[in-house]
Amino acid sequence: MTEEKTKHHVIAYFLYQLGTIFFPDTSGHVVNAHYLQLLDPLDEVNNYSWGIAVLSFVQVELRKASRLRSLYFGGLYTLVQVWVYDHFPKLQLSNARTPWPFGKPTAGKYEFLNSHEQNKGKKVLELRETLDKLTVEDVVFHPYSIASDEDEEDIDVIDFSPVAGYNEPLFHHGGCTMYNPRRVLRQLSCVQSVPQVENFKVKKAGTKNSEKNFIPKYDPAPSVDHWKNFGDYLVPFEELQDSFDEPNATDDGYMEWYEHFSHPRVINNVQQARADKAKATVMEKEAQKIMKPTPMCGDEALILWNSAIRYLLLFLFFIFLSLDSPF
Repeated sequence: MTEEKTKHHVIAYFLYQLGTIFFPDTSGHVVNAHYLQLLDPLDEVNNYSWGIAVLSFVQVELRKASRLRSLYFGGLYTLVQVWVYDHFPKLQLSNARTPWPFGKPTAGKYEFLNSHEQNKGKKVLELRETLDKLTVEDVVFHPYSIASDEDEEDIDVIDFSPVAGYNEPLFHHGGCTMYNPRRVLRQLSCVQSVPQVENFKVKKAGTKNSEKNFIPKYDPAPSVDHWKNFGDYLVPFEELQDSFDEPNATDDGYMEWYEHFSHPRVINNVQQARADKAKATVMEKEAQKIMKPTPMCGDEALILWNSAIRYLLLFLFFIFLSLDSPF
């Protein structure tokens, strides 16, 4: 092939990867042509922060999926799956390969079995019940620790990059999402506190909100310069307190704030109790209809009894006529 034809094939392949692997949407079969802008010039592709773009896009898709009328989830599924496998091993959603060489892709250490398992509805219910029973001790906040010198008791905790303290927008090809490390301090080996500081405020004017999507507008407007100079936008060091690998390291009052701010349970017990009661009422009414006794007295019962006797006498009379009797 000529150099030009080879370039066209490469661009087509990259376009396919971007639309189906890195940034898939919920259309299922459509790849947006605007990804072509990211491939021109082609020799600059390796200079882009693809990991940040994928993470930001996944956050956008998760925000869409959380809406009431949303049925599907876009974005890089594998990233979300492996994150769940790493942090919530008690859910037993996958089997880890052993040994797994450190430094290899994280997704490579899991075997995906029983993908065609039946009774998925029952499986979902069991999963929700398990999630509601999880305690803070069941969460692995630092899943990327490794054993040094092949000694499982000697654990090295991976030092986080300074970029982990970045507190500004993360950009993807279609916009940005806001990242505040104060929300996940326990994952950064720090004591969790109430994340009261937000650098960007959501503006009412220009913000679009619907049952399927939420597109916020911020004040001030996010700029790519924040990411290019991320060293100027780090959480102040004095705000961080070492948790000393204690998973329940939180400030006083944090859990009360979290339970008021978020949803501590997946299953709404009040709503579930109401649904169970309504279902039991319907079943009771149906049973009463089926088991309704036949009236045993009154005019209706007398009419039914006389009809039965009349048909019985007619039946015996016809049998008598059909007999070959000598009388």
